[in-house]
Amino acid sequence: MKRSLVLIVAAAVTLACGFPSLAGEWKQDEKGWWYDNGDSGWEHSGWKWIDGKCYYFTPEGYCLQNTTTPDGYTVNADGAWTVAGIVQLRNAQGMSQVVEAGASRPVQAGSLKVVTPDGFWQASQDENSYLYGNPEGTKAITVISRSADELAIFDQTEFAGMKSPVLDYAMTMTLGAYTSREDVALNTGAWTRYHYHDLSGQFGIPGTLTAYLRLHGTEINMVVFAGDFDSTDTDALMNTYIK
Repeated sequence: MKRSLVLIVAAAVTLACGFPSLAGEWKQDEKGWWYDNGDSGWEHSGWKWIDGKCYYFTPEGYCLQNTTTPDGYTVNADGAWTVAGIVQLRNAQGMSQVVEAGASRPVQAGSLKVVTPDGFWQASQDENSYLYGNPEGTKAITVISRSADELAIFDQTEFAGMKSPVLDYAMTMTLGAYTSREDVALNTGAWTRYHYHDLSGQFGIPGTLTAYLRLHGTEINMVVFAGDFDSTDTDALMNTYIK
């Protein structure tokens, strides 16, 4: 549990730093196109921004072309990410063209169905976990589902005075004392909401962090909002995009 939360924060920090373009050289061999990044390595395993466009690379390092990527997006004959046939671009101010609301298909994270939030795009994914970012790199939303068996490592008796012993302990051990904690009823049921007023000094994240956690049958579900969400109703986002 603690390790999962640490990974979420690390992903949010990475996203907040933006998506830098790479400086290297495209090369081709008998298997396809690949990108030499100029330091004796090559790009591989997922999406990479190169010269203002986004490309999907296989684990072996080859760029997918004229197909649908494993996470459900379209790339053209050159390998560039497109929406409705339009290449999605990024400049110093962010992408000049953004995925339209509802353009990407819903995904499943354990028992949760996740719809890509308006103004966000799916930045990465792992087994039962998804990271979404906005074009400016100032906000990150992470959805993750893990087996509740991971919670067995915690001794709940030591924290019997807490309302949700395991969840409260995991949040405190991972991020320190939270600013506020509430039990909330959302469309998907009962969650515990944890809010951290300012994590910029501890993790370099500009803004706040709000985490929603719940035990659901054999799963633990987590949704984390990190970055510039001060004036955002995250409960409303949960009700709209988490099914």
